[in-house]
Amino acid sequence: MVGLDGSDLLRWSNGEWLGEPPVKSIKGFAYDTRLLKEGDLFVAFETHQRDGHDFLADAQAKGAIGAIVQKNMEFSRRFPLLCVNDTLKAYLAIAQGFRETWNFPVVAITGSCGKTTTKELLCQLLGGFPAAQGTRGNLNNLIGVPSTLLGINSNECRFAVIEAGISERGEMKALVDTINPDRVIFTAIGASHLEGLGSVEGVAREKGILASKARSKTVYLGETCRLYREYLNAEEGIFVLESESSVGSSGWNYQIEKVGSGMRLNFGNRDESYFVEGTGRGLASNVALAIVVSRSLGVSPESVQERLEEWKPSGMRGEWIEVGKSRVYLDCYNANPLSMLDSLNNFKTSAEPAENRLYVIGSMEELGSESEEWHKRIGYELCLRPRDRAYLIGEGADWVLEGIQVSERSRGHVEKLESLETLKLILAEFEGDVFLKGSRKYRLEKVMEYLPKITVDERTSC
Repeated sequence: MVGLDGSDLLRWSNGEWLGEPPVKSIKGFAYDTRLLKEGDLFVAFETHQRDGHDFLADAQAKGAIGAIVQKNMEFSRRFPLLCVNDTLKAYLAIAQGFRETWNFPVVAITGSCGKTTTKELLCQLLGGFPAAQGTRGNLNNLIGVPSTLLGINSNECRFAVIEAGISERGEMKALVDTINPDRVIFTAIGASHLEGLGSVEGVAREKGILASKARSKTVYLGETCRLYREYLNAEEGIFVLESESSVGSSGWNYQIEKVGSGMRLNFGNRDESYFVEGTGRGLASNVALAIVVSRSLGVSPESVQERLEEWKPSGMRGEWIEVGKSRVYLDCYNANPLSMLDSLNNFKTSAEPAENRLYVIGSMEELGSESEEWHKRIGYELCLRPRDRAYLIGEGADWVLEGIQVSERSRGHVEKLESLETLKLILAEFEGDVFLKGSRKYRLEKVMEYLPKITVDERTSC
Protein backbone atom coordinates (compact mmCIF):
# COMPACT_ATOMS: atom_id res chain seq x y z
CA MET A 1 0.00 0.00 0.00
CA VAL A 2 1.14 3.51 -0.78
CA GLY A 3 1.40 5.45 2.48
CA LEU A 4 -1.78 7.27 3.49
CA ASP A 5 -2.00 10.05 6.04
CA GLY A 6 -4.58 11.07 8.59
CA SER A 7 -6.21 13.66 6.33
CA ASP A 8 -6.94 11.00 3.69
CA LEU A 9 -8.70 8.82 6.23
CA LEU A 10 -10.59 11.75 7.71
CA ARG A 11 -11.91 12.78 4.29
CA TRP A 12 -12.91 9.28 3.14
CA SER A 13 -14.39 8.00 6.40
CA ASN A 14 -16.32 11.13 7.42
CA GLY A 15 -15.01 10.51 10.92
CA GLU A 16 -13.26 12.60 13.55
CA TRP A 17 -9.78 12.30 14.99
CA LEU A 18 -9.78 12.24 18.78
CA GLY A 19 -6.64 14.19 19.46
CA GLU A 20 -3.95 14.71 16.84
CA PRO A 21 -3.89 12.36 13.80
CA PRO A 22 -0.82 10.18 13.23
CA VAL A 23 2.28 12.16 12.31
CA LYS A 24 3.77 9.42 10.13
CA SER A 25 2.26 7.82 7.03
CA ILE A 26 0.16 4.73 7.66
CA LYS A 27 1.99 1.61 6.44
CA GLY A 28 -1.00 -0.73 6.49
CA PHE A 29 -4.17 -1.83 8.26
CA ALA A 30 -4.74 -4.69 10.69
CA TYR A 31 -7.81 -5.93 12.55
CA ASP A 32 -6.04 -8.79 14.33
CA THR A 33 -3.33 -7.76 16.77
CA ARG A 34 -1.56 -11.08 16.20
CA LEU A 35 -0.89 -10.01 12.59
CA LEU A 36 -0.30 -6.32 13.28
CA LYS A 37 3.01 -4.81 12.17
CA GLU A 38 4.65 -1.68 13.49
CA GLY A 39 3.26 1.37 11.68
CA ASP A 40 -0.14 -0.24 10.95
CA LEU A 41 -3.46 1.36 11.82
CA PHE A 42 -5.58 -0.98 13.94
CA VAL A 43 -9.26 -1.38 12.94
CA ALA A 44 -11.50 -2.16 15.93
CA PHE A 45 -14.35 -4.22 14.49
CA GLU A 46 -17.19 -5.14 16.81
CA THR A 47 -18.52 -8.62 15.94
CA HIS A 48 -20.50 -11.42 17.58
CA GLN A 49 -17.24 -13.16 18.46
CA ARG A 50 -15.25 -10.25 19.88
CA ASP A 51 -15.00 -6.50 20.32
CA GLY A 52 -11.87 -5.07 18.76
CA HIS A 53 -12.01 -2.13 21.15
CA ASP A 54 -10.87 -4.52 23.88
CA PHE A 55 -7.53 -4.91 22.08
CA LEU A 56 -6.52 -1.25 21.73
CA ALA A 57 -3.85 -1.49 24.42
CA ASP A 58 -2.40 -4.59 22.77
CA ALA A 59 -2.40 -2.84 19.38
CA GLN A 60 -0.57 0.17 20.79
CA ALA A 61 1.97 -2.05 22.54
CA LYS A 62 2.72 -3.81 19.26
CA GLY A 63 3.46 -0.58 17.43
CA ALA A 64 0.14 0.46 15.90
CA ILE A 65 0.18 4.07 14.73
CA GLY A 66 -3.43 4.57 15.85
CA ALA A 67 -6.85 2.96 15.50
CA ILE A 68 -10.27 3.30 13.90
CA VAL A 69 -13.01 3.04 16.53
CA GLN A 70 -16.78 3.41 16.68
CA LYS A 71 -16.96 4.33 20.33
CA ASN A 72 -16.17 7.79 21.62
CA MET A 73 -13.79 6.53 24.24
CA GLU A 74 -10.95 8.01 26.22
CA PHE A 75 -7.85 6.06 25.44
CA SER A 76 -5.09 8.60 25.23
CA ARG A 77 -1.45 7.92 25.95
CA ARG A 78 -0.77 9.67 22.63
CA PHE A 79 -2.59 7.00 20.65
CA PRO A 80 -4.59 8.62 17.80
CA LEU A 81 -8.16 7.36 17.40
CA LEU A 82 -10.31 7.95 14.31
CA CYS A 83 -13.88 7.83 15.64
CA VAL A 84 -16.55 6.84 13.09
CA ASN A 85 -20.21 5.83 13.23
CA ASP A 86 -19.58 2.30 11.94
CA THR A 87 -16.13 0.75 11.73
CA LEU A 88 -16.93 -1.61 8.84
CA LYS A 89 -18.60 1.08 6.73
CA ALA A 90 -15.67 3.41 7.38
CA TYR A 91 -13.17 0.70 6.40
CA LEU A 92 -15.06 0.11 3.14
CA ALA A 93 -15.21 3.86 2.48
CA ILE A 94 -11.46 4.28 3.07
CA ALA A 95 -10.74 1.44 0.66
CA GLN A 96 -13.10 2.98 -1.89
CA GLY A 97 -11.38 6.33 -1.54
CA PHE A 98 -7.97 4.74 -2.07
CA ARG A 99 -9.24 2.81 -5.09
CA GLU A 100 -10.48 6.07 -6.67
CA THR A 101 -6.89 7.32 -6.82
CA TRP A 102 -5.89 4.53 -9.25
CA ASN A 103 -5.55 4.98 -13.00
CA PHE A 104 -5.28 1.32 -14.02
CA PRO A 105 -7.99 -1.27 -14.87
CA VAL A 106 -9.77 -3.10 -12.06
CA VAL A 107 -11.32 -6.50 -12.82
CA ALA A 108 -13.88 -7.92 -10.38
CA ILE A 109 -14.59 -11.66 -10.27
CA THR A 110 -17.58 -13.39 -8.74
CA GLY A 111 -19.32 -16.74 -9.14
CA SER A 112 -20.48 -19.82 -7.27
CA CYS A 113 -17.12 -21.51 -7.87
CA GLY A 114 -13.86 -20.89 -9.72
CA LYS A 115 -13.19 -17.36 -8.45
CA THR A 116 -9.77 -18.01 -6.94
CA THR A 117 -8.43 -20.11 -9.81
CA THR A 118 -9.57 -17.53 -12.37
CA LYS A 119 -8.10 -14.69 -10.31
CA GLU A 120 -4.73 -16.35 -9.85
CA LEU A 121 -4.36 -17.29 -13.51
CA LEU A 122 -5.52 -13.89 -14.75
CA CYS A 123 -2.93 -12.18 -12.54
CA GLN A 124 -0.31 -14.50 -14.02
CA LEU A 125 -1.39 -13.76 -17.60
CA LEU A 126 -1.38 -10.01 -16.94
CA GLY A 127 2.29 -10.17 -16.00
CA GLY A 128 2.33 -11.42 -12.42
CA PHE A 129 3.26 -9.48 -9.30
CA PRO A 130 3.74 -6.51 -9.00
CA ALA A 131 2.26 -5.56 -12.40
CA ALA A 132 -0.90 -7.51 -11.60
CA GLN A 133 -2.06 -7.59 -7.99
CA GLY A 134 -5.15 -9.30 -6.63
CA THR A 135 -7.08 -10.76 -3.75
CA ARG A 136 -4.85 -12.35 -1.14
CA GLY A 137 -5.90 -15.91 -0.42
CA ASN A 138 -9.67 -15.95 -0.01
CA LEU A 139 -10.07 -12.43 1.40
CA ASN A 140 -13.13 -11.71 -0.72
CA ASN A 141 -15.85 -10.68 1.75
CA LEU A 142 -16.89 -7.39 3.35
CA ILE A 143 -13.69 -7.24 5.40
CA GLY A 144 -11.42 -9.07 2.97
CA VAL A 145 -12.12 -6.87 -0.07
CA PRO A 146 -11.13 -3.56 1.57
CA SER A 147 -8.12 -5.30 3.11
CA THR A 148 -7.08 -6.42 -0.37
CA LEU A 149 -7.58 -2.99 -1.94
CA LEU A 150 -5.65 -1.25 0.84
CA GLY A 151 -2.82 -3.73 0.43
CA ILE A 152 -2.22 -2.94 -3.25
CA ASN A 153 0.88 -0.95 -4.17
CA SER A 154 -0.64 1.47 -6.65
CA ASN A 155 2.76 2.82 -7.72
CA GLU A 156 3.77 -0.54 -9.20
CA CYS A 157 0.38 -2.06 -10.07
CA ARG A 158 -0.91 -2.00 -13.67
CA PHE A 159 -3.92 -4.30 -13.23
CA ALA A 160 -5.96 -5.18 -10.13
CA VAL A 161 -7.98 -8.42 -10.00
CA ILE A 162 -10.42 -8.56 -7.09
CA GLU A 163 -12.71 -11.38 -5.95
CA ALA A 164 -16.17 -10.50 -4.65
CA GLY A 165 -17.64 -13.22 -2.45
CA ILE A 166 -21.08 -12.99 -0.86
CA SER A 167 -23.32 -15.12 1.33
CA GLU A 168 -26.24 -12.77 2.10
CA ARG A 169 -28.43 -10.23 0.35
CA GLY A 170 -27.11 -6.68 0.43
CA GLU A 171 -23.43 -7.58 0.56
CA MET A 172 -22.70 -7.16 -3.16
CA LYS A 173 -23.89 -3.54 -3.20
CA ALA A 174 -21.28 -2.67 -0.57
CA LEU A 175 -18.58 -4.60 -2.43
CA VAL A 176 -19.24 -3.13 -5.87
CA ASP A 177 -19.27 0.42 -4.47
CA THR A 178 -15.88 -0.28 -2.92
CA ILE A 179 -14.29 -2.09 -5.88
CA ASN A 180 -15.87 0.11 -8.59
CA PRO A 181 -14.71 -2.34 -11.29
CA ASP A 182 -13.96 -1.57 -14.92
CA ARG A 183 -14.66 -5.17 -15.99
CA VAL A 184 -16.57 -8.05 -14.43
CA ILE A 185 -16.19 -11.83 -14.70
CA PHE A 186 -18.95 -14.27 -13.74
CA THR A 187 -17.26 -17.66 -13.49
CA ALA A 188 -20.33 -19.82 -12.80
CA ILE A 189 -23.78 -19.66 -11.24
CA GLY A 190 -25.18 -22.48 -9.13
CA ALA A 191 -26.59 -23.42 -5.73
CA SER A 192 -24.35 -21.84 -3.09
CA HIS A 193 -25.00 -19.89 0.13
CA LEU A 194 -28.71 -20.57 -0.25
CA GLU A 195 -29.29 -19.92 3.47
CA GLY A 196 -28.68 -16.24 2.83
CA LEU A 197 -29.61 -15.93 -0.85
CA GLY A 198 -32.67 -18.15 -1.02
CA SER A 199 -32.41 -19.81 -4.44
CA VAL A 200 -30.12 -20.11 -7.44
CA GLU A 201 -32.02 -17.22 -9.01
CA GLY A 202 -31.38 -15.29 -5.80
CA VAL A 203 -27.67 -16.07 -6.13
CA ALA A 204 -27.65 -14.76 -9.70
CA ARG A 205 -29.68 -11.68 -8.83
CA GLU A 206 -27.39 -10.66 -5.97
CA LYS A 207 -24.21 -11.35 -7.93
CA GLY A 208 -25.66 -9.47 -10.90
CA ILE A 209 -25.46 -6.24 -8.92
CA LEU A 210 -21.73 -6.36 -9.65
CA ALA A 211 -22.37 -5.96 -13.39
CA SER A 212 -25.08 -3.34 -13.02
CA LYS A 213 -22.68 -1.02 -11.21
CA ALA A 214 -19.52 -1.69 -13.27
CA ARG A 215 -17.92 1.32 -14.92
CA SER A 216 -17.66 0.06 -18.51
CA LYS A 217 -20.38 -2.63 -18.41
CA THR A 218 -17.84 -5.03 -19.95
CA VAL A 219 -18.89 -8.43 -18.58
CA TYR A 220 -17.50 -11.93 -19.26
CA LEU A 221 -19.56 -15.02 -18.50
CA GLY A 222 -18.76 -18.72 -18.16
CA GLU A 223 -20.73 -21.75 -19.33
CA THR A 224 -23.32 -22.07 -16.55
CA CYS A 225 -24.26 -18.38 -16.64
CA ARG A 226 -26.35 -18.63 -19.80
CA LEU A 227 -29.58 -19.50 -17.98
CA TYR A 228 -29.20 -16.51 -15.65
CA ARG A 229 -28.21 -13.81 -18.12
CA GLU A 230 -31.21 -11.63 -17.25
CA TYR A 231 -30.53 -11.77 -13.50
CA LEU A 232 -26.85 -11.00 -14.07
CA ASN A 233 -27.54 -7.72 -15.89
CA ALA A 234 -25.41 -9.02 -18.74
CA GLU A 235 -27.58 -8.71 -21.84
CA GLU A 236 -24.52 -7.50 -23.78
CA GLY A 237 -22.12 -9.83 -21.99
CA ILE A 238 -19.25 -11.67 -23.63
CA PHE A 239 -19.79 -15.43 -23.30
CA VAL A 240 -16.87 -17.86 -23.19
CA LEU A 241 -18.34 -21.28 -23.99
CA GLU A 242 -17.17 -24.77 -24.80
CA SER A 243 -18.18 -26.35 -28.16
CA GLU A 244 -19.98 -24.57 -30.97
CA SER A 245 -22.60 -22.80 -28.86
CA SER A 246 -23.75 -19.48 -30.24
CA VAL A 247 -21.80 -16.67 -28.60
CA GLY A 248 -22.42 -13.81 -31.00
CA SER A 249 -19.74 -11.70 -32.61
CA SER A 250 -18.13 -10.72 -29.30
CA GLY A 251 -18.04 -14.15 -27.66
CA TRP A 252 -15.41 -16.89 -27.66
CA ASN A 253 -15.87 -20.60 -28.40
CA TYR A 254 -13.33 -23.19 -27.34
CA GLN A 255 -12.81 -26.93 -27.64
CA ILE A 256 -10.79 -29.03 -25.21
CA GLU A 257 -8.14 -31.39 -26.54
CA LYS A 258 -6.36 -33.68 -24.07
CA VAL A 259 -2.61 -33.61 -24.68
CA GLY A 260 -0.43 -35.75 -22.41
CA SER A 261 -0.82 -34.57 -18.82
CA GLY A 262 -2.39 -31.29 -19.89
CA MET A 263 -4.93 -29.87 -22.31
CA ARG A 264 -5.10 -27.62 -25.33
CA LEU A 265 -7.84 -25.02 -25.62
CA ASN A 266 -8.67 -24.31 -29.25
CA PHE A 267 -10.62 -21.10 -29.76
CA GLY A 268 -12.02 -21.96 -33.17
CA ASN A 269 -13.83 -18.71 -33.84
CA ARG A 270 -10.68 -16.72 -33.04
CA ASP A 271 -8.05 -18.96 -34.62
CA GLU A 272 -6.10 -19.12 -31.36
CA SER A 273 -4.86 -22.16 -29.44
CA TYR A 274 -3.21 -22.50 -26.01
CA PHE A 275 -1.66 -25.43 -24.16
CA VAL A 276 -1.92 -25.76 -20.37
CA GLU A 277 0.24 -28.34 -18.57
CA GLY A 278 -0.86 -30.27 -15.50
CA THR A 279 -4.57 -29.53 -15.60
CA GLY A 280 -7.69 -30.89 -17.25
CA ARG A 281 -11.34 -30.35 -18.05
CA GLY A 282 -12.25 -29.39 -14.48
CA LEU A 283 -10.48 -26.04 -14.77
CA ALA A 284 -11.07 -25.46 -18.49
CA SER A 285 -13.79 -22.82 -18.09
CA ASN A 286 -11.72 -20.83 -15.58
CA VAL A 287 -8.63 -21.03 -17.79
CA ALA A 288 -10.61 -19.96 -20.85
CA LEU A 289 -12.10 -16.96 -19.05
CA ALA A 290 -8.68 -15.81 -17.83
CA ILE A 291 -7.23 -16.14 -21.34
CA VAL A 292 -10.07 -14.17 -22.94
CA VAL A 293 -9.93 -11.33 -20.41
CA SER A 294 -6.14 -11.07 -20.66
CA ARG A 295 -6.40 -10.87 -24.45
CA SER A 296 -9.03 -8.13 -24.17
CA LEU A 297 -6.64 -6.20 -21.91
CA GLY A 298 -3.93 -6.23 -24.54
CA VAL A 299 -1.82 -9.30 -23.75
CA SER A 300 -0.50 -10.92 -26.94
CA PRO A 301 -1.15 -14.61 -27.76
CA GLU A 302 2.59 -15.28 -27.47
CA SER A 303 2.76 -13.77 -23.98
CA VAL A 304 -0.36 -15.67 -22.91
CA GLN A 305 1.24 -18.99 -23.89
CA GLU A 306 4.56 -18.13 -22.23
CA ARG A 307 2.83 -17.21 -18.97
CA LEU A 308 0.59 -20.29 -19.06
CA GLU A 309 3.75 -22.39 -19.04
CA GLU A 310 4.78 -20.76 -15.74
CA TRP A 311 1.42 -21.25 -14.01
CA LYS A 312 0.46 -23.96 -11.54
CA PRO A 313 -3.06 -24.16 -10.04
CA SER A 314 -3.50 -23.79 -6.28
CA GLY A 315 -3.70 -26.99 -4.28
CA MET A 316 -6.90 -28.93 -3.53
CA ARG A 317 -8.76 -27.52 -6.53
CA GLY A 318 -9.09 -30.45 -8.89
CA GLU A 319 -5.54 -31.79 -9.02
CA TRP A 320 -4.35 -35.36 -9.50
CA ILE A 321 -1.72 -36.51 -6.98
CA GLU A 322 0.05 -39.85 -6.96
CA VAL A 323 0.26 -41.44 -3.51
CA GLY A 324 1.92 -44.83 -3.45
CA LYS A 325 0.08 -47.05 -5.92
CA SER A 326 -3.00 -44.85 -5.97
CA ARG A 327 -3.96 -41.62 -7.68
CA VAL A 328 -5.97 -39.04 -5.72
CA TYR A 329 -8.29 -36.48 -7.31
CA LEU A 330 -8.01 -33.76 -4.68
CA ASP A 331 -10.78 -31.16 -4.93
CA CYS A 332 -11.71 -30.51 -1.33
CA TYR A 333 -10.99 -26.82 -0.81
CA ASN A 334 -14.76 -26.37 -0.61
CA ALA A 335 -17.97 -27.70 -2.15
CA ASN A 336 -21.38 -26.68 -3.39
CA PRO A 337 -23.73 -28.59 -5.73
CA LEU A 338 -22.35 -27.08 -8.94
CA SER A 339 -18.71 -27.72 -8.08
CA MET A 340 -19.54 -31.20 -6.71
CA LEU A 341 -21.32 -32.31 -9.90
CA ASP A 342 -18.56 -30.85 -12.08
CA SER A 343 -15.90 -32.53 -9.97
CA LEU A 344 -17.60 -35.94 -10.13
CA ASN A 345 -17.87 -35.65 -13.90
CA ASN A 346 -14.24 -34.61 -14.27
CA PHE A 347 -13.09 -37.47 -12.06
CA LYS A 348 -15.05 -40.08 -14.00
CA THR A 349 -13.83 -38.86 -17.38
CA SER A 350 -10.17 -38.69 -16.37
CA ALA A 351 -9.91 -41.72 -14.03
CA GLU A 352 -8.45 -44.92 -15.44
CA PRO A 353 -11.35 -47.16 -16.58
CA ALA A 354 -9.65 -50.33 -15.35
CA GLU A 355 -8.77 -49.02 -11.89
CA ASN A 356 -10.74 -49.43 -8.68
CA ARG A 357 -12.44 -46.22 -7.55
CA LEU A 358 -13.04 -45.01 -4.01
CA TYR A 359 -15.13 -41.91 -3.32
CA VAL A 360 -15.00 -39.91 -0.08
CA ILE A 361 -17.79 -37.34 -0.20
CA GLY A 362 -18.27 -34.67 2.44
CA SER A 363 -21.53 -32.80 2.90
CA MET A 364 -22.17 -29.34 1.44
CA GLU A 365 -22.85 -26.38 3.74
CA GLU A 366 -25.14 -23.32 3.66
CA LEU A 367 -27.81 -24.75 1.35
CA GLY A 368 -30.72 -23.87 3.62
CA SER A 369 -34.07 -25.48 2.87
CA GLU A 370 -32.72 -26.95 -0.39
CA SER A 371 -29.96 -28.93 1.31
CA GLU A 372 -31.89 -32.21 1.29
CA GLU A 373 -32.77 -31.90 -2.40
CA TRP A 374 -29.21 -31.14 -3.50
CA HIS A 375 -27.60 -33.88 -1.43
CA LYS A 376 -30.05 -36.39 -2.88
CA ARG A 377 -29.16 -35.12 -6.35
CA ILE A 378 -25.48 -35.83 -5.70
CA GLY A 379 -26.32 -39.39 -4.66
CA TYR A 380 -28.56 -39.85 -7.68
CA GLU A 381 -25.78 -38.78 -10.06
CA LEU A 382 -23.02 -40.83 -8.40
CA CYS A 383 -23.56 -44.02 -10.45
CA LEU A 384 -21.11 -46.41 -8.80
CA ARG A 385 -19.76 -49.37 -10.75
CA PRO A 386 -19.98 -52.81 -9.06
CA ARG A 387 -16.45 -52.67 -7.62
CA ASP A 388 -16.54 -48.98 -6.65
CA ARG A 389 -16.81 -47.85 -3.04
CA ALA A 390 -18.25 -44.63 -1.62
CA TYR A 391 -17.89 -43.27 1.91
CA LEU A 392 -20.12 -40.41 3.05
CA ILE A 393 -19.54 -38.03 5.94
CA GLY A 394 -21.43 -35.08 7.39
CA GLU A 395 -24.96 -33.90 8.02
CA GLY A 396 -26.06 -34.57 4.44
CA ALA A 397 -24.79 -38.16 4.30
CA ASP A 398 -28.24 -39.70 4.84
CA TRP A 399 -29.67 -37.70 1.95
CA VAL A 400 -26.80 -38.65 -0.38
CA LEU A 401 -27.39 -42.29 0.54
CA GLU A 402 -31.10 -41.91 -0.14
CA GLY A 403 -30.33 -40.44 -3.56
CA ILE A 404 -28.08 -43.40 -4.35
CA GLN A 405 -30.80 -45.85 -3.38
CA VAL A 406 -33.52 -44.05 -5.36
CA SER A 407 -31.46 -43.90 -8.55
CA GLU A 408 -30.97 -47.69 -8.71
CA ARG A 409 -27.96 -46.95 -10.94
CA SER A 410 -25.23 -47.55 -8.37
CA ARG A 411 -23.90 -51.07 -7.88
CA GLY A 412 -20.97 -50.43 -5.57
CA HIS A 413 -20.52 -50.43 -1.80
CA VAL A 414 -21.77 -47.37 0.11
CA GLU A 415 -21.11 -46.57 3.76
CA LYS A 416 -21.64 -43.61 6.09
CA LEU A 417 -18.75 -42.46 8.28
CA GLU A 418 -18.77 -40.90 11.71
CA SER A 419 -15.06 -40.14 11.44
CA LEU A 420 -12.47 -40.13 8.66
CA GLU A 421 -10.26 -42.33 10.81
CA THR A 422 -12.55 -45.23 9.90
CA LEU A 423 -10.83 -45.15 6.51
CA LYS A 424 -7.38 -45.98 7.88
CA LEU A 425 -7.70 -49.76 7.58
CA ILE A 426 -9.73 -49.54 4.37
CA LEU A 427 -7.20 -47.37 2.55
CA ALA A 428 -4.21 -49.31 3.87
CA GLU A 429 -5.03 -52.04 1.36
CA PHE A 430 -6.54 -49.93 -1.44
CA GLU A 431 -4.99 -49.41 -4.87
CA GLY A 432 -6.73 -47.35 -7.51
CA ASP A 433 -8.22 -43.88 -8.01
CA VAL A 434 -9.54 -41.88 -5.04
CA PHE A 435 -12.04 -38.99 -5.20
CA LEU A 436 -12.02 -36.39 -2.38
CA LYS A 437 -14.61 -33.61 -2.35
CA GLY A 438 -16.55 -31.87 0.41
CA SER A 439 -16.93 -28.62 2.30
CA ARG A 440 -13.84 -27.19 3.99
CA LYS A 441 -14.98 -28.15 7.51
CA TYR A 442 -14.34 -31.85 6.78
CA ARG A 443 -10.64 -31.42 5.86
CA LEU A 444 -10.80 -34.38 3.48
CA GLU A 445 -7.16 -33.95 2.45
CA LYS A 446 -6.36 -35.80 5.69
CA VAL A 447 -7.47 -38.99 3.92
CA MET A 448 -4.25 -38.90 1.88
CA GLU A 449 -2.30 -39.68 5.05
CA TYR A 450 -4.02 -43.07 5.23
CA LEU A 451 -2.91 -44.23 1.78
CA PRO A 452 0.17 -46.48 1.79
CA LYS A 453 3.30 -44.87 0.40
CA ILE A 454 5.74 -46.60 -1.93
CA THR A 455 8.88 -47.64 -0.08
CA VAL A 456 12.39 -47.17 -1.46
CA ASP A 457 12.61 -50.90 -2.20
CA GLU A 458 9.32 -50.80 -4.11
CA ARG A 459 10.49 -47.85 -6.20
CA THR A 460 13.67 -49.70 -7.08
CA SER A 461 11.81 -52.80 -8.21
CA CYS A 462 9.32 -50.94 -10.40
